[in-house]
Amino acid sequence: MAETKRGRLGVAELVLATDTTVYSITDSMDAVVDVIFTNGGKGNTYINLAIVDGLAADVLPEDYIEYKRMLAYGESFTVTDIKMSDDEAVVAYARDAGVTVRVAGIEEDEVGSGRVQELIVTGAVTSGVTSIELNHIDTIIEATIADLSNHAGFLMIKDTSATGTAAHTVTATAGTFNGTNNILTLNALNEAILIWVDSAGNGTVIENVDTVAVSGT
Repeated sequence: MAETKRGRLGVAELVLATDTTVYSITDSMDAVVDVIFTNGGKGNTYINLAIVDGLAADVLPEDYIEYKRMLAYGESFTVTDIKMSDDEAVVAYARDAGVTVRVAGIEEDEVGSGRVQELIVTGAVTSGVTSIELNHIDTIIEATIADLSNHAGFLMIKDTSATGTAAHTVTATAGTFNGTNNILTLNALNEAILIWVDSAGNGTVIENVDTVAVSGT
């Protein structure tokens, strides 16, 4: 199942004149975050904000999205809608002590944006995949999904074989594609089915193109 974190992802009170890693994205995740600076120190200061491929020690000039931005005493400043990916980190800096930084947003498994797996032989579907392509013109592919709950959200399955009528199948060991059935059969180029899978692994067919057969219990 796709993982999601929401809300506060990181918080730090900055040490004066020191680059500080406030939040590092979890491996294999994507994130959209807001970064909020609050100056609770004794006077005006300036701040830097960088999105770094790595940690604080890895900051490069091109990583800065705010540089020497003045922050008055008692003021808060927010940078919104920062898109981040695997291995990136939020690095903050303040010239003076008393500045706190909060990172808030949403972090999701990167497969949420769509991971495609092409099968040319019989095999297992990787957990988290959201698009499955079956591609062989004369050898039947028997794909297996261990648990549909590991593919929650939209799931697309398509026959991409150039020619031929091999009856490829996709079988869910746990969960159903339509509330009842756990086997799909595709036997022609461009046959496809789009399914919404809930968190329990129960599917609802959104669209069935060229009559993908749904069977099994």
